[in-house]
Amino acid sequence: MLFISLAVVNAFADRLTKLPVQAWLEVGRRETTDPARISQRTIALAALDAAIASHGLGVAAWYARDTVETSACLAGCDAPCRTTRERRLMAAAHRAADAAALALLARDVLAPTDFETLCAPFEQVVTPARTSRSAPSSR
Repeated sequence: MLFISLAVVNAFADRLTKLPVQAWLEVGRRETTDPARISQRTIALAALDAAIASHGLGVAAWYARDTVETSACLAGCDAPCRTTRERRLMAAAHRAADAAALALLARDVLAPTDFETLCAPFEQVVTPARTSRSAPSSR
């Protein structure tokens, strides 16, 4: 299971690198302006942290965070954030990407509502990763 989860995290990170900086900034903007979202994410992040700790996913979580760090750096190479506000928005998006990657990693031990909350900021990037974990269809 863990190997599959790490493969999904890698696929997610690969897609993150293809996002333009403006898409990252828009995620950061949404993440910092909606108080209800902030509250929901705080609760979901606490559940995620507990799931990672209780299921021994610490090393895999480190790997997932490192993978997202690389993706964020690669995404920002083409058009670095110039203003303080842009850097704050990029940091907020980076935190959201970390949370989404960790949710993908811990998906099997995370409540569906927490998973959805943590993946929502990058829904367009997470969706292909979800389908890669789906059971094969019967034809």
